[in-house]
Amino acid sequence: MRLSTSANSFSDKNFLVLPIVNIEASKQINSKYSLFTRSDFIPSINGNVFLDGLYDVYFGVKNKLDNGDSIDAGVRLFFGGYDPKKAGDLATRIFYNSFVVRYNWR
Repeated sequence: MRLSTSANSFSDKNFLVLPIVNIEASKQINSKYSLFTRSDFIPSINGNVFLDGLYDVYFGVKNKLDNGDSIDAGVRLFFGGYDPKKAGDLATRIFYNSFVVRYNWR
């Protein structure tokens, strides 16, 4: 993509590298049910790692079915992207949450 005006121009190669931290944990409750969490974290590039970073966190309960498939249900949170210390940075504040039900087949 190439953007230009009479004074300036910008060219983009459509290649972006972001460091992503992924954390997953699971705890078996019994033979059919387990608790698990899955989270991704994209740190900020301007040095405010925990303030400007983006977080995607899922907490759920998984039910293993007799045929090997599973169903899980839980809460997904997506938040971050702002620095409360900066004046006027309120427009980029992000917080979404949802209830998720997924069917996983082999």
